[in-house]
Amino acid sequence: MPGIASSKPSFRVDAGPEPGTPPASARPHIAWIAAFALACCAAVAAPAPAQDLPDRALARIVPAEPDAGFPAELDAQAQAWIGSHDFGRIDALHARYLAQAERSSSGEWKSALLADALMQALSEPEGDVLGPDWSRVEAITLGWARTHRESALARTLHARAIRAHAESATAYDDRGFYRVRSQRQPERDALLRRAMDYLQREQRVASRDPEYAVLLMSTAADLGDYARAETVFEQAMSDQPDYFPIYSSMLGLLREGPETQAVERYARRVLSRHEATIGRELYARLYSDYAQDLAFGPDHLFAGTQAKWVDMRAGFEDRIRRYPSQDNLQTYARFACIAGDPSALRDLWPRLQAPLWRLWQTRQRFEACGQLAAELQRVTF
Repeated sequence: MPGIASSKPSFRVDAGPEPGTPPASARPHIAWIAAFALACCAAVAAPAPAQDLPDRALARIVPAEPDAGFPAELDAQAQAWIGSHDFGRIDALHARYLAQAERSSSGEWKSALLADALMQALSEPEGDVLGPDWSRVEAITLGWARTHRESALARTLHARAIRAHAESATAYDDRGFYRVRSQRQPERDALLRRAMDYLQREQRVASRDPEYAVLLMSTAADLGDYARAETVFEQAMSDQPDYFPIYSSMLGLLREGPETQAVERYARRVLSRHEATIGRELYARLYSDYAQDLAFGPDHLFAGTQAKWVDMRAGFEDRIRRYPSQDNLQTYARFACIAGDPSALRDLWPRLQAPLWRLWQTRQRFEACGQLAAELQRVTF
């Protein structure tokens, strides 16, 4: 569930590495384990690439979507812009994205994707084996905000940096050992209060970015002020009803009653409020987000929660009608397979391109779902 850090869009349109690819970095106290494991496993064959899958499991290749590489391209641009401190260009692009409510081919707000890419560029460790130097990121974003007095993005990024500092930089002591929560709490809370003070002080400009409401809501909840978080959420739903990070962030703040019941009540609440305008897409997106945090993984969504596949399917249909990207089509297919819905898979499978491994995770799962699509048989993993 989302924690202190600002919520991000659920999915990216880049395919990502195939299953089995190790992460790009590791902390020093686990680095030797990773190195040993890689050395021992060097002779083991990696999962077959998508083009090597049997014909029965491969989707027919269809034309690429127009901006399929948008996030990857944006990541590279963000690195260059941050490196040259080209903040004027960044602000102009962000303002355009907001003014036109521009979306990626998957329906994600481009302003949010830009902000995520910039945070990634700003937080590169630069040789610090324990992770980003958030004090440095705070200094850069604060300087940006001071020299660009109408930059909403600089202000929301600065608040995000303070919040990330609260979550990450206080987790380890000077020797790299993890601190328990009781040791971290005073420093964490002080940083969160600083983030809240900054957001309140800079409201006039920062609130032009819909991410402002997400940050204000999450920070209030992290400081224990759930009533305020709820008030901010209600206002945000009215002001920017189609900004999905608002809903995914609130999902992480649910705290009354058994969790699965709270999630279903929440999903029904936002569905009833916005079904006439947004459709049932919100229901599908909330549960596909929630599934990623289940202890036993997304495969147990329908067995372990109150999620209703009939409503999720309708929500996915609404989404792919608006944004028929590979990301959305394959997410829909993944959950149709979990639900054991061969009719949905049969319609979806011819529209899929090569597998997005971050969604399917294993070749075995992709093949099994392909069989279900072709043979109309229920499959288990």
